[in-house]
Amino acid sequence: AYVGRRLMTVVCFIVAGGLCATGALLAPGSVELLISVIVSRFCISAAFTVLYIWGAELFPTAARNGALGIQSMFARIGGIAASVVLVYAEAPLLYVAIPCIVAGLLCILVHETAGQPLPDTLEDVLYHHDNTPMVDKGKGV
Repeated sequence: AYVGRRLMTVVCFIVAGGLCATGALLAPGSVELLISVIVSRFCISAAFTVLYIWGAELFPTAARNGALGIQSMFARIGGIAASVVLVYAEAPLLYVAIPCIVAGLLCILVHETAGQPLPDTLEDVLYHHDNTPMVDKGKGV
């Protein structure tokens, strides 16, 4: 068996968010804070790596390159904003923790693409390979 993209992303974001939130409560300069920040940075990097692949797999062939470009653009904007937040915020780890936890929870709603054929058309995106709708009236995907 394998660990799918959704599970990996959700776990990485939730762990990173939890560690950042915990780090906000720790004493500045402590070893615990250092470990918390390093592990959360690892988890965020792992989630970013998986999202880069997963994001491209979610879009049909005709829109894949453009979608990947837009995702990369917003990732770079986030990187720029993160440096500003870390310099000027009173509790910068909370400003990292909250979006990580929200992103992890939102990723639960996105369908798994591991082991699935890449979508060629919009209809392929809207329906699973077995013709069941991906969105089931508020129950997620």
